Amino acid sequence: MRDGLVSAVTTVRHASDTIATAAQQIASGNLNLSARLALSPAQHEFRKGLRAKRAAD
Repeated sequence: MRDGLVSAVTTVRHASDTIATAAQQIASGNLNLSARLALSPAQHEFRKGLRAKRAAD
């Protein structure tokens, strides 16, 4: 019985570690994507100018 319990705990611990690693990778990817998608104020102004130019054309 003890061997079965040790095996179950080992399996759960491994699965938990795998989930934690995956969650960290997802969080890192989200931060990376947010940083790449974030626009600086100058970029916002540039895009606003492009939209205004297109609307005037």
